Amino acid sequence: MTTSPLEVVYFSDLLCVWAYAGQVRVDELRAQMGGKIQLLDRFLNVYGDVPNRIQKHAGDATDPAATYAARMRAVAARFDHTEMSERCFTDVCPQSSNQAHLVLCAVRGMVADGQHGDAEALPKLIRKIRLAFFEEALDVGQLDVLFELLEAEGVARGSVEKRLADGTAMAALSGDLLEKDSLSITGSPTYVLDGGRQKLFGNVGYRVVAANVQELLEADAHRSGASWC
Repeated sequence: MTTSPLEVVYFSDLLCVWAYAGQVRVDELRAQMGGKIQLLDRFLNVYGDVPNRIQKHAGDATDPAATYAARMRAVAARFDHTEMSERCFTDVCPQSSNQAHLVLCAVRGMVADGQHGDAEALPKLIRKIRLAFFEEALDVGQLDVLFELLEAEGVARGSVEKRLADGTAMAALSGDLLEKDSLSITGSPTYVLDGGRQKLFGNVGYRVVAANVQELLEADAHRSGASWC
């Protein structure tokens, strides 16, 4: 008997250092689980106002940006696979992550409507844009920078601009934020499993995520609903 792929919803903010560190886990989950899961990318508003966030979290520091950036580099330094540029959040500080989220919502809609042939375009671009900021120190809050990254992946700028202009991308992003509220998602990154019954938030190891996914896959295969344990 053929079963539908297990739905896994993944909420993250493009500028979240924990999501940057966790990007490798998302990539591995897609690679290992293949057609068994449908991993749905959603966006939330952690860095919607970057200057305000920096000021809030840097406190009374003489140089808030430098203080905040140092804290983020300290997080990135905990992982062997991350290479955060020293220019992030100092020399290069996007005003908002929502500019990138809007563009990505436009791409997501294009894929869903058959206007872009690569079904994996969205996860590829999320990874590309995220690494462009953290590792290359590109200002991914700038539309010109985002379009350059998209065009390098074969995404038509005109099609994205149309969805930005007519409000389609904004509606999609608003839908993500409403979904976040309905599921009581508190931060980035968060995996949502089993229709919201399970949530894995923050720095969760790949094996933990994979084990939870595998348990649900096995439960679904036996048509037993939620896990008995």
